[in-house]
Amino acid sequence: VSTIREARDNGSPNARGAFESAARSSSYFDPNLDFTGAVARWREHPQDTALLYLLTVLSSEQSMRQVERCDETYPDSPYLAQLKAEILAERGHEDEAVSRYENLMLTHPELPDLLYDLGMLFRKEREWEKALSAFQRQLAKDPDDERSAARVSEALIQLGRWKELSDFLSTRVEAPNPPLWAMLDFADAMQILEKPERAISVLATAEQSYPSDKVVHYRLTRLYRLTGKAAQAERELKLFRALSK
Repeated sequence: VSTIREARDNGSPNARGAFESAARSSSYFDPNLDFTGAVARWREHPQDTALLYLLTVLSSEQSMRQVERCDETYPDSPYLAQLKAEILAERGHEDEAVSRYENLMLTHPELPDLLYDLGMLFRKEREWEKALSAFQRQLAKDPDDERSAARVSEALIQLGRWKELSDFLSTRVEAPNPPLWAMLDFADAMQILEKPERAISVLATAEQSYPSDKVVHYRLTRLYRLTGKAAQAERELKLFRALSK
């Protein structure tokens, strides 16, 4: 694990960048193994993290070779181009992946999840403004896409845009059977905006639908204490502790 962290912290774009450190940390590590040999070696030593790292690298390289063969057969496939962008993102080539996603949005906007995948890439890099824009555009294309709605909410929280968050979520928490993430995020916004009673109301509704969720009870405990409702706070604390055992 420390070997992989070292490669990451040193900023190596090469997946094999930590091979030298892995070889020092494990007597079983052999960079010359092929994928089949690495699998056999790992099965003999399944607790060896260096071998697991080797398998990850080799499987990724194998996937890339398969993509290259498909590229030779289907050079103009937009789906293959999208897969390439996904692989580039996974391998840490974020700038090139972004460029490919943006190009695909111009040439093949009909491809599924382009904006969502781009948003997730920006999210990984903690570029919250760019991530928010991508998720909002995806949500405009598909208003029922709850994944993108959740990511819009997360980005607004990270940016500290609480009023915008409350406006975005207000209709969602008032709809029948609202998702838990929406009620929790909306309650956060209400508390920050100094509307604790509204936060309590939403969380009390969440408690009815999700009685076993510890986070709901914990947040209600804090809100009841904040508003001077000691008895309700004690009740929620007991429920939280019972669920934490």
